[in-house]
Amino acid sequence: MSERETSPSEEEEDDAPLAIIGTVRDLAKWMPPGIAETFGARPVWFILEMDAELVTVFEQIPEDPMPKGKVEAILTGLRTFANERNTELQTVLGPTDGLSFGFHVDASLDRVIEAFEEDGFEVIEALAEGEVAFGEEEASEA
Repeated sequence: MSERETSPSEEEEDDAPLAIIGTVRDLAKWMPPGIAETFGARPVWFILEMDAELVTVFEQIPEDPMPKGKVEAILTGLRTFANERNTELQTVLGPTDGLSFGFHVDASLDRVIEAFEEDGFEVIEALAEGEVAFGEEEASEA
């Protein structure tokens, strides 16, 4: 065995759970009317359901209350996106029987990314214009 094959940091990175993180604005076309305009900067995420217990973003960054109707509107948009783009999300995150998703009422995108990284996730910013973008830009530049 070579030293490279047994490097703990590489093994940890290879085994790190993945999180797709973006904003409500990135998924505007999936949101009810007015939600993306009002709450566009709110961070959103998608992860494998089996990794959900690792997430401590709400412990790291407590939230202020938000009107229940607005919370439900955003969650409905996220749920619809996850159902309609399940295959694309699994292409990035890996095969699964269930996806988990959420959003943060108060935190900035950068702070949520930092929180997920502190929880051991590899963060992928793969949401753009209402779709999962997985490397088309890189492929077209090559």
